[in-house]
Amino acid sequence: MDRRTFLILSGVGALAGTIPAFLASRTTAITNSAATIAQATAYRAVGRADQVANGQTLQTQIGNTRLIVMRNPSSPNALMALNRRCPHEGCQVNWEASQQKFDCPCHGAQFSPSGAVVQGPARTGLQHYAAHIEGNQVMVQI
Repeated sequence: MDRRTFLILSGVGALAGTIPAFLASRTTAITNSAATIAQATAYRAVGRADQVANGQTLQTQIGNTRLIVMRNPSSPNALMALNRRCPHEGCQVNWEASQQKFDCPCHGAQFSPSGAVVQGPARTGLQHYAAHIEGNQVMVQI
């Protein structure tokens, strides 16, 4: 075997030896990403069903996300969960039950009960999360 053939075969062998390690690292990364996504989109219990009865709202926090859960005004048998973070600059909006709207105390943005923009400066509505009642628990997908 001449020197050139030896070097080529050595290089191919070295490269072939790294392929299983590379594939193993990619498989682990993909598995960890899938687990993170599944955990991030799981339903979590945030309160009791009686806390959202008769026009009441449930304010809760999951991680850094502050939520308000209430009956959907257009479908009272359904729940809706909204992120209380104003999309304009991140202030926490407040629910004004007597006026049936969300107000941002920082810059005056207003949102409808469904979270849609009524008055700027915000240009997008409040972020929605899926919510339902399971047994006696309010469940939110976040």
